[in-house]
Amino acid sequence: TLGETGMRIGEAINLNIEDFDWKTRTLRVAGAKTQAGNRTVFISATAQSLISAHIQSTGRTMVNQSEPLFVSHKMDRETGLVIGARINYSNFRSRIFNVAAASIGLPDLQPHDLRRTAATLLMYSESSHKAIQAQLGHADIRTTLNLYVQATDEIREESVGRMEDLLNPEPDPDEKEKEA
Repeated sequence: TLGETGMRIGEAINLNIEDFDWKTRTLRVAGAKTQAGNRTVFISATAQSLISAHIQSTGRTMVNQSEPLFVSHKMDRETGLVIGARINYSNFRSRIFNVAAASIGLPDLQPHDLRRTAATLLMYSESSHKAIQAQLGHADIRTTLNLYVQATDEIREESVGRMEDLLNPEPDPDEKEKEA
């Protein structure tokens, strides 16, 4: 979810079930440092399914809206029920995130890097700068563009191709027929 939404890890950890709107596929971020940080984050159908699966895998029904959205998978040894609590950042990072990052060959990856990845992928998908700024919760577009969006070689190469198309447009086939 972090790599798709661009949310900060602390924002995701602090979400409650009431912040997840199944119908509109959104997450409501509140309590941020800035007004722009308090926002509605849109999620894909895939992220929606993953969040729902997480809730179900922890034996919750979404009835208690004040429960944390993301919880650890701690099991009660006697009952076998999940009794997980709100995810602790340090535990998550050392026990889950770092292990997963190392297993895919990225041992230096940090959760915040996924925020930059989301910004770059949104830019690559040709999302508007303002949409990316809103998704990340930045008050100033310069923060989004200067600190988060990375100019990959692929993006730069495509930009050159677009510039070439603008400077050297292909003749319109319909125009050729009219001239003949």
